[in-house]
Amino acid sequence: MKKLKLVCILSVIGILALAGAIVHNPAENSMLGEARLKVLGVAEAAGSWVCSKCGFHIVTKSGNKPSPGSCSRGGSHNWQAGN
Repeated sequence: MKKLKLVCILSVIGILALAGAIVHNPAENSMLGEARLKVLGVAEAAGSWVCSKCGFHIVTKSGNKPSPGSCSRGGSHNWQAGN
């Protein structure tokens, strides 16, 4: 029984060490590196826009300016690049 516990504990330690090494250095792991680049690409493409009249905030996936729509302060939204 003691040997089984020791094997289980050593196995868990090995798994945690391996997982830590992969997460610590994602450049060596191509799958994690590709996922990180995809996330960064989406973040760069996304555009943040704020209406200068009413302060409504919107984020577009493409980064393009959204359609004017109707503003609660009258007329159309006046979109300005936000952060």
